[in-house]
Amino acid sequence: MQLIAVTALGAFLLVGLFVGIWLVRLSLRTGQQPELLVGVSILGLGPFGFAPIVIALALLDVSPAAATSLVAIGSAAMATGGACSAWFTVCVFHPTSPTAQRIGGIMVAGCLLLWATSGAGGGFDLREGVSLPGQLNILLRAAILGWASAESFRHWARLRKRLRLGLAEPVLTNRFALWGTATGGAAIGNLMAFASAMIDIRALAAGDVLNLTISLIGFIATPCMFLAFSPPKAYRRYLRRREPEAQPAG
Repeated sequence: MQLIAVTALGAFLLVGLFVGIWLVRLSLRTGQQPELLVGVSILGLGPFGFAPIVIALALLDVSPAAATSLVAIGSAAMATGGACSAWFTVCVFHPTSPTAQRIGGIMVAGCLLLWATSGAGGGFDLREGVSLPGQLNILLRAAILGWASAESFRHWARLRKRLRLGLAEPVLTNRFALWGTATGGAAIGNLMAFASAMIDIRALAAGDVLNLTISLIGFIATPCMFLAFSPPKAYRRYLRRREPEAQPAG
């Protein structure tokens, strides 16, 4: 079990690192903000965030100072990833809505302020468990990712109806399903991490069943993000063959 868990964790982190860097580099070439926000989000929530915290849990009793530093780094990356996810949802789904912009702004500020509050109160030392600001930050990230998933599936359902009438493009329609799946999986992973923080954060250590489950979710979700932003030609052809009557939306 431990070998499977560690392998799944490593695969999740490597895939996340590849996809995150690829999207950031793509954004630098195209100048597009959504790719940058998603790339930073993947890196923050995965290899730059989750990995340091898992390592910190292994060092908790061996080197508390090193563990505390790693938690500070990892939680900062996760807070940044959550903030980027929130603003991505605003930019893509509600770019002209003042209400959505206010909600997104509150979520961004909440991620960063809760991280700072946790650090100021000594919350990066996990020997006594996760601090209240730390728990709230995990819960906030789950809400942010759940919001993104709900918006994606709402748009997907609408486009599916249009697709049946030949009024929508199959690749675009599938993109929303992929993004909804990816962010929904990430939201579930954060809820599981929140449960661990409430009960025993050491359950997130590498080799644990909970770590294995979160890693498997991440391993599935991250390629979905990649396919949503840059589907290979073969995948695009497959989607169009599957919906032969659909025509690109005009």
